[in-house]
Parts: sequence; structure tokens; C-alpha cells
Amino acid sequence: MRKLKLPEARKLWEPKTFKPKPSADRRDIPQFPNPTDPEPEKVRLLFNGLAGKYEQFNSVSSLGLDRIWRNSLIRSVGLENLEGKVVLDFGTGTGDLIRNLAQKNQRRDTILIGMDFSKAMIQWAKTNLEKIKRGEKSQIEFLCASGENVPLLSESVDVVMSAFVLRNIRKIMIPVLSELKRVMRPGGKLFFLEMVVPENSVLKFFHRLYLKSILPLVGYSLFKKNWSGSYLSETILNFGKPAQFSQILIELGFEDVCFSTLSGGMAVLHRARKA
Repeated sequence: MRKLKLPEARKLWEPKTFKPKPSADRRDIPQFPNPTDPEPEKVRLLFNGLAGKYEQFNSVSSLGLDRIWRNSLIRSVGLENLEGKVVLDFGTGTGDLIRNLAQKNQRRDTILIGMDFSKAMIQWAKTNLEKIKRGEKSQIEFLCASGENVPLLSESVDVVMSAFVLRNIRKIMIPVLSELKRVMRPGGKLFFLEMVVPENSVLKFFHRLYLKSILPLVGYSLFKKNWSGSYLSETILNFGKPAQFSQILIELGFEDVCFSTLSGGMAVLHRARKA
């Protein structure tokens, strides 16, 4: 099995970089993105403001379920299959998922790349990386880049994983998925974790009540003026059914497309393979 060292891993980078647009004054743009058709620049500005306490918010707002869901994704990836592999965490945020994988993996020949288009999120991800003992983790690199223009070579990635990102890229979903497919090697695997509305009518009622009533209180208490209003709640409520996203993957040419629901249908894990 070929083993990549960090200097060699950087050869995966394309000779192009993503430069975020200068942050507009918050007074010069509508405060929040449209939850049913989120504009990328507004999403980036929004998450720049949430970065500092984003992991705390995820834990509190999901009652700790977010960690259980991430662990389900990691088990699906299969730690035994990561020797000498390159893993891309798309929309890494503050790096929670990629750190969890690194701590469990312990293979020093696995290259983990965390990518996000929010500069503030990447800065926090690098800071949080220090929570892992040096010398006892996979090689980790962070990139600030747009999902429409991933700065990696074609067919250079073995696994693409992502948690709670799909809702925020609805406006650019097809070009982003096509770009992720470009950088995947033949046989490479794709894992997407997302929050959705449960099918059970009773659970759906309380789920909606929580999103509409409790979540805003948690968000405002943590973020104050940077809180996103109803944006995060509405993106969950309006995202659509898992089967619809599976159909998109099939139409883009992915194979072995499937999904499983978690915690009574409050989250879904999508899986697919590049032919």
C-alpha cells in the first residue's frame, strides 16, 4: 500500500487557491440567507459569525445526538479501510468530525483534509486541532476553499465525508457534488450526514416544536446578535426527503446509493460510491 508523507500529500493541491470575497459590512447585506435557496456569500458571512461557539451550539441544540451521529458516519467509513488513504471532510466547519476520525483512526499514513469556505471556521478548526496529542494522529491539513472549485487534483481522494452541510448548499448543490466527484478516485466513497424532519407524526410534531421554540432560545443565548434567526431551523424543515437527495446522486452517476435514518429519523446518513 502506497504511503503518502505530508510534503507528498501537498502535491494533491491544485495550483489554485480560493480567496473569500472581502466581508461586506453586515449592514450592507440582508441579514440572513434564504433558507430554501441559501446564497453562498451570505452563508459564509453567517457562519463566520457563528464559528467561535459553533461546536457548543451543535452539542446543546442536538442534546448531544450530534456526536452519536458523527460516530455513525465514522463507523460507516470503516477505520480498517483507511491505510494510506486520503480523506476529504467537505464543509469541515470547526473540524469536529475530522478530529473525531483522527482520534479513532491512529493511522499515521492516513491523510485527512478539512475544507471549508468560511475563514473563521478554518481558523477555529486549526485551534481545536491542538486538542489532539501531537504525534498520535493522522496527518491533517485544512483548506479554505469553495465547494464549486475544490483545489485538489482529479481522482486524488479516496473518501469524501461531510456533516450538516447539504442544507446550506442547496443553491449550488449540483456543481458542488460534481466537483466532489471529480476529485474522487474510481471506487471512492461518499458519506453525507444531515438533519432532516422525521416521518413519524408524533416525533415530527415535537421535532418541529423544538426547532421553532427551543432552538432559537439556545441560539440567541450563545450568539446574541450573530444568531441566525430562523435560518437553521427552516433549512432543516425545508430540506426535503432523503430519497430525493439519493435520486440526485444517482442522476450524477454515483453507484451503490443508499441511506439510513438515525434517532427515529431526525438525521440521515447518505452513502454512495464513484464508479
